[in-house]
Amino acid sequence: MDATNPDLSAFQKAGGKLIFWHGWADSLISPIRSVRYYKEVVRQNGSLEKTQEFIRLFMVPGSGHCWGMPGKGPDLFDPLSAMDKWIT
Repeated sequence: MDATNPDLSAFQKAGGKLIFWHGWADSLISPIRSVRYYKEVVRQNGSLEKTQEFIRLFMVPGSGHCWGMPGKGPDLFDPLSAMDKWIT
């Protein structure tokens, strides 16, 4: 929650890949914070295209905070399979 540094260059140089998602119906952590942070990461990297080589943000309509929390959107998906497809 306090990770606000948009400089992820060390993570990227190490070959890191990150799927970053947030539910629009999250009642515990404002989804706007995630959108702002991602925009800062994009600005730090110089372009959306460069940023999307190693980190992608997905905003999930109607989804609450984590699995099982209130929300009317999808809360069950398999991010590990999506990551496997992305990096291979």
